[in-house]
Amino acid sequence: MTNRDRHARPPFAYGRWKGWYYAIAAAAGALIVYGAAIVFPRVFLFSSYDGLKQFFYEQLGVQSDAWATLFARIVSFIYAVTWGPFLLGTARVLFGRFGIRRAVAAFIPFIVLYGLLPFLSAVYGNDICFNQRTGQPIKWYVVMPGGEIVLRDSPGFDKNGEERRLATIQVCRAREAQRRGVRPHLITDDPRKVTFFDAVTGLPRVWYYRAPGDRIDLFDNEGTDPVHGQVLLPITPDVVDEVRSQAAAKEAEAQRVARLADERAQAEAKEKARKDLIELFGVASYPNNVVIVGATAHHKDEVSAVAADQILSTLVKSLRAKGLDVDVFRPKVYSAGQFELLINGDAAVLSDVGLAQKMRAAVVAVVDASCRRSSELSGIVSCTVSTQVRLFAPTGNGSLRQWSETGAGETQAQAVARAAELMAERHPDLLDGV
Repeated sequence: MTNRDRHARPPFAYGRWKGWYYAIAAAAGALIVYGAAIVFPRVFLFSSYDGLKQFFYEQLGVQSDAWATLFARIVSFIYAVTWGPFLLGTARVLFGRFGIRRAVAAFIPFIVLYGLLPFLSAVYGNDICFNQRTGQPIKWYVVMPGGEIVLRDSPGFDKNGEERRLATIQVCRAREAQRRGVRPHLITDDPRKVTFFDAVTGLPRVWYYRAPGDRIDLFDNEGTDPVHGQVLLPITPDVVDEVRSQAAAKEAEAQRVARLADERAQAEAKEKARKDLIELFGVASYPNNVVIVGATAHHKDEVSAVAADQILSTLVKSLRAKGLDVDVFRPKVYSAGQFELLINGDAAVLSDVGLAQKMRAAVVAVVDASCRRSSELSGIVSCTVSTQVRLFAPTGNGSLRQWSETGAGETQAQAVARAAELMAERHPDLLDGV
């Protein structure tokens, strides 16, 4: 052996130790494979069980503890079994020749290990609002323009810029009602006649929204207000009292408004009637300090009508002889029935229309007349005229006077005219006080 060969070889026998190197490497590899494929999955199988059970029970809202346990065991077993192919596939990709099949074979276990829980949460946990164990909200929500409630997994702002708010019991119940196709409808009945709570369970049967102006709108189901898009709240006894008080106040206000409207209508009708009377009496056509005279027949016969005209003419002449300004009532006063009120002593209309403020006095007369042929003198007619005269001062006070005279003439008109003249001649106190 040359010096060169002596220095190139190790001081020990290389061939003797070469087998031990392979044995140690094989043992280490086997240990790694055993740990990765057997030990680690088993450890993961037991260590991940509690976390998976918590996930199914709290995050996905599985109602039964038994079902949550079963699902947790199944998924933990899947995880434990998947770790072996995942580590092996990853090692082959990293340390061996790269290939599409090897990459896919390593990627599928990776998806199972790291994507299964997010997938289950996205598919089955989207409608879970609260942690089933602690009761803490785990969702945030926004209300879309049409009133639809949309749940989100995290706080922040929605794509339309609306801030997400933490979910509440009412929000989750309203969204569940929307999913069932249940939409709230506005209750228009009298709140004092509405049944707000179930008689057996005591649970609310009505939901409400407090609108601007402190108005409370009532609805027959859970959901969102169709106008404002806000989540409806279940009714409470305090809100019931407030709603009923508002209804009573609203009714009282409506009655007050109706009463005022009725009073206003009556006042307007009264004012219109007064204006009509003013026009009917022709108030503007009378001068101030005038004596207004009128006469009508008590019975609707020709002789009484003639007698009424004669008495009216006599009264006008007698008053003018005293130097007074005299005028007569307009024809419409007779046809509208107002003259009968004056005859019966009701002079309020004179004040209502403003005549009492202008006149000196008013003289009204009702006349009856009867005629017969004279049995002693041929061609002579005798007529008796009876007159009731009322005198009204501007204050409305009136006095009643009665006279009766008989006159004769060749005709009824002459006889009636003579009776009227005799009445003025024989009763000079006829118009005293005017």
